[in-house]
Amino acid sequence: MSAELTTKYGKGWSPEQLRHCLRAAENFPDEQIVYTLCTKLSWSHFRKFIFIEDPLKREFYTEMCRTAIVH
Repeated sequence: MSAELTTKYGKGWSPEQLRHCLRAAENFPDEQIVYTLCTKLSWSHFRKFIFIEDPLKREFYTEMCRTAIVH
């Protein structure tokens, strides 16, 4: 899949990147929340958040970054 996406869309679709995408989808299953966060946060933020195991902690830090960036 990595090779197919790289051929079609260019660099940035390594197997590791696809694992990060999968983990992000598992940790942020609500598409509307992801869309809202994407308007405020970078992919670098998401990559940090997806490795926080505790959902409450993950939500806390996500919200802290979101509000810090907005203000």
